[in-house]
Amino acid sequence: MAEPSKDQLVGLYRTMRTIRRFEERVAELVNKNEIPGVCHEYIGEEAVATGICHALRRDDVITSTHRGHGHILAKGGDPRRMIAELMGKAAGYNRGRGGSMHIADFSLGIFGANGIVGAGAPIACGAAMAGKLQGTDRVAVSFFGDGATNQGVLLEALNLAAAWKLPAPRVARLSKYDEQLVPPPQMNFRWQSLQPSRFWTVLSRMPCRISEPSQMSRRDDSRIDPQPSDGAPLNQTHG
Repeated sequence: MAEPSKDQLVGLYRTMRTIRRFEERVAELVNKNEIPGVCHEYIGEEAVATGICHALRRDDVITSTHRGHGHILAKGGDPRRMIAELMGKAAGYNRGRGGSMHIADFSLGIFGANGIVGAGAPIACGAAMAGKLQGTDRVAVSFFGDGATNQGVLLEALNLAAAWKLPAPRVARLSKYDEQLVPPPQMNFRWQSLQPSRFWTVLSRMPCRISEPSQMSRRDDSRIDPQPSDGAPLNQTHG
């Protein structure tokens, strides 16, 4: 691959900066109880999603994690529709019913964030198999963190993709957070054991940040005035 041009580098920086500012604003709204529930920010990890998605085409597929805002923005997601979704508005990607961990846009190849650890991997296998059967060169990338490496569904997806020779790259973020198991210090934990020869894994050693849960509250819809690209008002709530 050729070295990126100056304009491309500026575009990459703009994407990273957009992700960072989006997540900062989300944290502010969570702390003000404007966003119900909990959000998992992507602060500190912007370069991972930006670099991977820059190499993808629009029709390539990604599956994300519970910390998926950065992946969606890097793949071309609309921040206005995303913030509407987080605030429960009908103009959101899932009409305000999915929230932070379930944003999807099939038209952009975004097959969804996922609140279940490691659960995006088998979905990516299905998307990769579909592309292969259709005779396309589309790839399906699944993002996951090191906390998913002890999940059976991830290991099964890796084996399935290798056995069927699926175009399904895996992107692992080494955040040093684990949902279930922390290997004892004496274990020589090798990432290579998770890498079939046909796959590449990108490791990022950037720290994660987890926001504090907020209480559900009634919100003043008049505070949200930006308009999404389709012109629908963001303060229109679903029934």
